[in-house]
Amino acid sequence: MINNNIILRDRIDVDLLGNITTQNILHYLNEEDRKDPKKKKEKAASRSTIQLELQTPLIFAQIISLLPIYGVSSPDYKKLRYEWKSWKMFYSMVVIAINITHCSFAINRYVRDRGVSYKSLDHISGDIMFFGSALLVSISFLILVRQWKDFISKWAALQSEINNYESLTVQKKIKLLTYCLIFSSIFEHILSNTQFMLTAEANPDRLRAFLDNANITSVFGYNVWLALFAYLGNFLVTLIWNYADIFLTAISLSLANMFKQFNKELRMTAATVPEDKAISYWRKKRELYNSLSLFAKTVEDKMSRLVLISFAVNLYFICIQLLNSIKPLTSFLRVAYFCGSFGHILFRTCSVCFAATSIYEHSKGSLPILYSVPSEQFNTEVQRLTNQVTSETLALTGCKFFTVTRSLMLTIAGTIVTYEVVLVQFSGMSDDGGS
Repeated sequence: MINNNIILRDRIDVDLLGNITTQNILHYLNEEDRKDPKKKKEKAASRSTIQLELQTPLIFAQIISLLPIYGVSSPDYKKLRYEWKSWKMFYSMVVIAINITHCSFAINRYVRDRGVSYKSLDHISGDIMFFGSALLVSISFLILVRQWKDFISKWAALQSEINNYESLTVQKKIKLLTYCLIFSSIFEHILSNTQFMLTAEANPDRLRAFLDNANITSVFGYNVWLALFAYLGNFLVTLIWNYADIFLTAISLSLANMFKQFNKELRMTAATVPEDKAISYWRKKRELYNSLSLFAKTVEDKMSRLVLISFAVNLYFICIQLLNSIKPLTSFLRVAYFCGSFGHILFRTCSVCFAATSIYEHSKGSLPILYSVPSEQFNTEVQRLTNQVTSETLALTGCKFFTVTRSLMLTIAGTIVTYEVVLVQFSGMSDDGGS
């Protein structure tokens, strides 16, 4: 009598039809992993937590044409794939071309209308800054995309070296902030167009007022299909313009979490290290911190262009909004738009600032632990680690022009307050002169 199953390698069952039983396959694979711990470690490392942490902002980047690479939705970084000849790259190029077109028309209008009022030039220069900065963001991501897989693989490998690494909290935080910043940017954009449409006294056609793009219609005249296409392009550029802050916030929170987990693991284990194993323990911790330090410098190098663009743009538009605040707001819609727009700029600026400064704060978080090491365990490895943590400044920079720390935030806040005081004084002098 023939048995119903044939035993293959004593682990996999094959029925008479040649089908392999799923339960026994899984059992066999688990046995293989136990026999080969290295293989199991590589498999676990490939399912990187950094891929999961950045999943939401990276998927959104794909929607708005940034970072044209395959595999961002997979937890396995090995599935990341960059292709020059792909529809994602084509989509990115089309959006860049649209952005260049908008920027060119804004520059053309600025040059043509130099003789008109200051108020008009103020609005046009804002358009140039808006489209120009969005274009720089797109180009920065095109430069970054070719290095992305190698960048993420190094990040995943470093995460796997941290014992009991936890990322669920930071995943939720990144996802929440991403959604909040996206909805805030969409709300601000719709509010801007709505208030312009409802307060356009010279144009009774509300749809035309909503879709009209003065930079383009000043050259071609108004056409509903051209206006609709220009509006959609403008909306897409708006999302790109806001994305640099979303991306930098996510990157900063993930990197800061690595230092936080290192400090947490150090706090839990440092006091229980046997005296005879103290040197080897602290050597491993110093080497791990050194790896974190080197990688933080790599992150700083790759993000520095975006940091410079983000801070320059945010500071510029905060100043523009403060300038508008001294002008009379004649309607409720204008007041609502000013509050919504200024609140959005402050929200995205604070998000990226607090996230970026947390890198520096957590990189110094191990110092209290190092200072409390008992005398009998203190050795050269502890001293070397203490010196490194104390002397190094691990933080994001804007192409080395500035370092993002809490002191920078105070400096920016002081500059903005000074600017507002000068504006108020200048406005008072103008009113006195006019009267």
